[in-house]
Amino acid sequence: MRGREKENESNALPCHTTLDEKLRIAETHYIGVLTMAEIVERTLELVELKQARGWRRFLSDCRGFTSIDGSLVELRDLAERLSDIATHGRSCEAMILPNLPEAAEIVRVWEMLCRNRGLIVRSFENRDQAVEWLLLGTGAEEAGLGGIVAE
Repeated sequence: MRGREKENESNALPCHTTLDEKLRIAETHYIGVLTMAEIVERTLELVELKQARGWRRFLSDCRGFTSIDGSLVELRDLAERLSDIATHGRSCEAMILPNLPEAAEIVRVWEMLCRNRGLIVRSFENRDQAVEWLLLGTGAEEAGLGGIVAE
């Protein structure tokens, strides 16, 4: 992924994305406190990936996420913006909940904001459940992806 991936205080990237070519899943890891600018930038990069490659499965690993430097109003605005541009086929996002309860609540709010706008988003306690939902479960079905695992 392009974009600035500066290091935070713990020397970990605040967010980085890896691509699983076999499963056609873009997996993004969110770590520490993220600014709204970082969240918006990464979200728009994933939209570009969706449009360029036709990928429609996204996994957000939020286990290391601790908080946002921004407001819930800004999150709502981002969800609205995302629903407005999500026109090239439906996609689904599975999120692995953070370890911290306060951070998990922020992820659940994001899930609710997205679902209220017709986006297919769901949070999970662990990675295995999230990946299964993306590949074979309701997320794949709702997005019209069927139960295909790999090409």
